[in-house]
Amino acid sequence: MKLIELTGTKQLSIQIFNQLLESYKESFQDIYEVLKNKVDIEELVVELCLYAYDKYFTDAEINEINRFYESSIGKKMVRQTPQIFQEVSAMAEERIKKVLSVLNED
Repeated sequence: MKLIELTGTKQLSIQIFNQLLESYKESFQDIYEVLKNKVDIEELVVELCLYAYDKYFTDAEINEINRFYESSIGKKMVRQTPQIFQEVSAMAEERIKKVLSVLNED
């Protein structure tokens, strides 16, 4: 599906699934080995994304979304999104630390 390629969803999902899989390595070695050898992560990601996008968007809507992500501003959004998420996460962490420090003072 073109959309998951354009948005970077496919690569991000594969990375997340691989991290999840690695989390099983120590505690569930047998499960880890089976999953690692029997599950095609890329195929699974595509299948799950297709299901999810089909559930919420029509083909016409997907085509419009694709056009956006093919535009220069859509491409910029894909490039900048990881940095935006990092900045938001760092700011959220700082805010949480401030709230916790205030709560600890009480």
